[in-house]
Amino acid sequence: LGQYGADRLDGVSSSLTGSTRLRSLWAEAPGAGDHRLATLNSNFTYGVLTEHRRPWVRSAVSGCRSAGVPWALSRHTAERGTSLPHRRDRRPISTLLDGSSHFVGRFSTVCYEALVRGVEFAYHNPHGESEPTFSTPDGAFVITRTSDELAAMLRVAPRSRAAVRAAATPFLTHHLRLEDGPDPAEIAADEIVRAVR
Repeated sequence: LGQYGADRLDGVSSSLTGSTRLRSLWAEAPGAGDHRLATLNSNFTYGVLTEHRRPWVRSAVSGCRSAGVPWALSRHTAERGTSLPHRRDRRPISTLLDGSSHFVGRFSTVCYEALVRGVEFAYHNPHGESEPTFSTPDGAFVITRTSDELAAMLRVAPRSRAAVRAAATPFLTHHLRLEDGPDPAEIAADEIVRAVR
């Protein structure tokens, strides 16, 4: 997706392609985002940290309730198991983010999407996850480790989407290829053709 990912593949031949979807969103003006709503994204998939799903959802919902902020629960399409008693919202994540003031998530490309859209982002990590991708916010977002920390973040009036995006730009441009140039899909297709010849 960008230089950050390429750096994780040290010693391996790689090409920066980027994401067509994220770059298209970056090219658009950020929306108004005038609704007070936190989208919670449960993404415990493929057997990784699945034992933390229910406690994570409980913690995120508790933070929203303590802050008095309405919330909607989104789940990765590959997530199995239940998050009862919390029902997931069936609207697509893009629709939810369009109407959200805040996004609460963990390791996922949707975290990038929220920042690209200018939505305030809390990387909620009560389970002590050590994956480094979102360990250094650089002013782009907030890391919360308890429901109380999350509630405190949610009580602060959200910045404009333009302000969120501006603060996140250094982080995003390190993690994502967003500049103009060849379409990411075309770059990926060219790389695949080169590899199979």
